[in-house]
Amino acid sequence: MRWTVLGLLVAVAGCDTSAIDGVGASLLTDAEAYVAESKAEVQLVNETDDRVLHPVLDCADLQVRTDDGWEDTETAAVRTCPDVLYELDGGAADVAAVVLDVAPGTYRFRMVVYLDGTEAVGVATAPFDVAAAAPGN
Repeated sequence: MRWTVLGLLVAVAGCDTSAIDGVGASLLTDAEAYVAESKAEVQLVNETDDRVLHPVLDCADLQVRTDDGWEDTETAAVRTCPDVLYELDGGAADVAAVVLDVAPGTYRFRMVVYLDGTEAVGVATAPFDVAAAAPGN
C-alpha cells in the first residue's frame, strides 16, 4: 500500500532524524568498499513485529564524509523520487541496487523510516569507501 509523504513530511520537519541504528530498522550495504560507477546493494531490514514505512530505497540520501561531518552529495539533489511511502512487514527486508556515480571518498546511505507508521527514525549504513574506477572502465 502506498502512503503520501506530504503530511508525514510536514509532521517530521522539526524532528531530529540523525542516523540511529538498532531502533527497529537497519540500513545495510553488501560491501565495505566499492569502485566508482559500480552498484551498491542497499537493504532495509525491519527488525520489529510491526510494519515500517519507508521511501523508495534507491532514493536514500547518499552522504559523503567531510571534515565537518556528513553532507548530502549532489547526486541526492538531482534525483527525482516519488512522494510515497511503502510498507515493510515485521521481520521483512527490502533491497535495491544503487549506482555509485561519485568521486572517491567515504560515503554512507541515510534515510528516514517510520516505525509503527508514525515514529520518524533516521537510519544509516555503516561508512563505506569508494575508489576511483580503473582507466578505460
